[in-house]
Amino acid sequence: MILRYIHETHIVKDKGHWMNREDTAAIPWMAKYERNPYPDKIVWRQEEVVLPFFYWLGVSKDEAKPGMRVTVSRSNNNITILENDYKELTLFLNDKMFDLDNPIIIIYKDREIFNNKVDRTKQNIQESLHDRKDIRYIFPSKLTIRNNSDVD
Repeated sequence: MILRYIHETHIVKDKGHWMNREDTAAIPWMAKYERNPYPDKIVWRQEEVVLPFFYWLGVSKDEAKPGMRVTVSRSNNNITILENDYKELTLFLNDKMFDLDNPIIIIYKDREIFNNKVDRTKQNIQESLHDRKDIRYIFPSKLTIRNNSDVD
């Protein structure tokens, strides 16, 4: 699988992570692009600083370790999990990504593990806003996959 990402790199001599504001040169370049908060495919590999959320995915901070991976894709109301190193993986869902009035289907390695409607709840909305602090990441529905087979 070949992944391509738009990027531009500038190495500034004698500067480490702190660049004394020379990194502001990136702002005009970044302004040409718009963030897609709901990509159709996610390849998430934890690095040295582990994160509990990535786009519309979530994992336990306690379980996350450097090197752990998740690869998922979505199309219409189908979610395909190609790879998942976690005992628990949460999928956050909203009406911009899926038709939540119809069943969501989850496939793990060619096996259907979920095919049902999901509830929208006020609690999910409040939790996602509290956790993410970003209006694009408000999710009224979520599903948690346990051991790549049980879904609730």
